[in-house]
Amino acid sequence: MYIYKFRITFEEVEDFLHDIEILSNQTFEHLHYFITENFDLHKGELASFFLCDQRWKKKHELTLIDMGEDIIEDELDDDDDDDFKSKNKILPRSTMQDEAISFYIDDPRQKLLYEYDYANPMVFHIELVKTSLSTPGVEYPRTVHMSGKLPENKNINFPIIGEIEGDLTSMLNDNDEDADYVDDLYGDDYDALDDIADDIIDDDSGII
Repeated sequence: MYIYKFRITFEEVEDFLHDIEILSNQTFEHLHYFITENFDLHKGELASFFLCDQRWKKKHELTLIDMGEDIIEDELDDDDDDDFKSKNKILPRSTMQDEAISFYIDDPRQKLLYEYDYANPMVFHIELVKTSLSTPGVEYPRTVHMSGKLPENKNINFPIIGEIEGDLTSMLNDNDEDADYVDDLYGDDYDALDDIADDIIDDDSGII
């Protein structure tokens, strides 16, 4: 069985470099979960791999879950030296678990992008650096070299319930103070306007 040795870098951290080895018959889903586990990333976020050419142009997307039809995205065409022209490009889609990695590797220096967390993206550059025979008894995927550290996890940290209640109490108190100020300023005129607004609002839908 053959293994691929991939080098993973992250532009936001200059010295970040991980070399990993994975079996050629393992899937991109295996690679995805290995990355999230070893980079201490939350496993619940969506992510994609993009097969790229040697200039890092995206050619094929592999998604964690089925995202539907192929996508059409704008691309700057720099083949013409006169100027840059925008054109639409069909980007084929597959899911990570559908095929072995070897099915998609057709370049001995294959380049890929790994985009983690669509809402708060982190983009990793991946390059194939070596193909060799696997070592019997070794468990793959595995890390063979690592340096550098990622910045603090960009995932949203939701506040605990007590913090939410405190924030809501503060907001309600602020609203009460604002209401008192408006009442002092406008008095009966403001109450009359408020009554008119209530009459305009539809009782069923609540839409003015």
